[in-house]
Amino acid sequence: MRRSFLILLLLSYAAGADAAQVCYLATEVEADQAVQFQTELMVLSNACKTPVYTKFTQRNRSAIVSYQNELIEHFRRTGERHAETVFETYLTHLANESALRANEQPPADLCAHAADWLRAADITGPDEFRRLAASRAAASSPAYRRCGG
Repeated sequence: MRRSFLILLLLSYAAGADAAQVCYLATEVEADQAVQFQTELMVLSNACKTPVYTKFTQRNRSAIVSYQNELIEHFRRTGERHAETVFETYLTHLANESALRANEQPPADLCAHAADWLRAADITGPDEFRRLAASRAAASSPAYRRCGG
């Protein structure tokens, strides 16, 4: 039992070390931020029982697909043989994290705090979505290891 635990610990450490070495291109940072925004919107829209997410994804389908493909290519570029599967796992991880954060508040409080954000997302079109993703990428850039420098 102890040996199995040590092996798992070493494998986890090795995976973490590899992940720490992954770098992101500027377009990949933007794509990641867009996907994170979309995932947060999905969770909040569902929790607050609004159709905002569905309308947002219909209106921004092309940009969403483009950002998703960019992240899949990021995973492929970094050596993942099953990049689509890794991407789906990543989306699940993001949604789970977002749902856990959302569940820390009573639904009425959560939805009251998210109301303005949901209203803004409800009218966000492709150009605004791309500007939003670029702005989020610039603000969160220090959290990413950038390629080539």
